[in-house]
Amino acid sequence: MSQVFGGDAVNNTASTTVTSTTETVGVTGNFLNPPFGNAKASVSGTVILTVGTGMTSVVVRLRRNPNAENVAVVTTGALTAAAGNIMLLDLQAADVIPDGRPCQYAISVQQAGGAGNGTITFASIAAVLISG
Repeated sequence: MSQVFGGDAVNNTASTTVTSTTETVGVTGNFLNPPFGNAKASVSGTVILTVGTGMTSVVVRLRRNPNAENVAVVTTGALTAAAGNIMLLDLQAADVIPDGRPCQYAISVQQAGGAGNGTITFASIAAVLISG
């Protein structure tokens, strides 16, 4: 059984514009500090997205340390989307942290197939550090 080292959760309730087909971060968590070099993070996130005009699909990504190495921990395939629809997008993953340095996680979305801006109306991310 794993031991819990710590955790964090962040909500973003401010509307965020997803400019056309640009990857846009919906929420970024705070740094987590592994006490040892063999930790894992269990991360889950939710994004509520109003799809932009003409868009046909959306990709959701979970990234580790978005302002440093920016590793994509998990990426969905192209999820079918219809312009103007409101989508509830969930993503979960376990990330084996490669060393003992602090880690931060972010959830992003990217639209495809059109030219209209979308809007993230809510995003949430929660991460729990456990022993490796």
